[in-house]
Amino acid sequence: MKNIFLALIIFYSSGAIAKEKKSLLDVLKAPGDLAAEVVSEDAGMAPMGIASILPSPKPEQRIFMEFFNSGNFVKSLYQWDSAFGNSDFASTANGKAFKALILFLNGMESYGLNQLFKVQGVTQIHPELVKLWRQYVPYEHKAWNTSEISWATGWDKVFGRFVQAKVQSSNLDSSMTSTELKKLMLMSKAKSPERYFIQWKYALSLALDKKVNESASLIVDLLNQKQNAVSKDLLNVTLGRLLFGQGYLTPAETYYSKVGKRSDYWFVAQEEKAWAQIRKGEPAQTIGTTKS
Repeated sequence: MKNIFLALIIFYSSGAIAKEKKSLLDVLKAPGDLAAEVVSEDAGMAPMGIASILPSPKPEQRIFMEFFNSGNFVKSLYQWDSAFGNSDFASTANGKAFKALILFLNGMESYGLNQLFKVQGVTQIHPELVKLWRQYVPYEHKAWNTSEISWATGWDKVFGRFVQAKVQSSNLDSSMTSTELKKLMLMSKAKSPERYFIQWKYALSLALDKKVNESASLIVDLLNQKQNAVSKDLLNVTLGRLLFGQGYLTPAETYYSKVGKRSDYWFVAQEEKAWAQIRKGEPAQTIGTTKS
């Protein structure tokens, strides 16, 4: 993160900013509205019952299904090996997805999810199993925030795009382009923590792409939201840097000054505020800032 900020300062201080129709000050006074949510969740599936997963169950499998249908997931887990231990079903996408669900329902939530996402052939998972996973692990479930999952193509058909954005936001690739980040941002749930965090990353990417006004507009929007995904002080410091790079030294000071003494960004803000004062030829103010 520190390297990104240093890159921003060096980049903008060099004057390598493309000319834009509006000045950065205009954008800060009247930031444009963000794009509304454009991706909706998939509709739910009609219930068919787990009998459709095993149309011709054997006796031990019938016992397993009885346990599962009654909500006795502990006995379901104990019965698994007797029902499916030596069966072809256990090695199929459905078998692996079903066992992962049983593990999840027995308190092994992170492990169960990790096992599920190791299943090859996600498109082969039975619609009823998809429905069950969605039922027990909805978007709001805490397991999405505590499990380390490598998202792969096709899982959005199982859990929907809101979950996809939540999972991918926890491990954003530094090589993602601004176009990819924007797509992921609009895929996420409106006003969710992951939406705000992706928006922040998107704003930084735009700044590096020399789209300063668009970046500033997104950052101002984050400042105006009731969100805790990105520190308000970090946002103010970043706006100060953008203004400094554009040559707006006094407005940059204003944003640096919004950072309080108790903030983790206090010393950074004071240092960069002092640099703005040096560039303005105000040694007295600079000394006062460095001693504050």
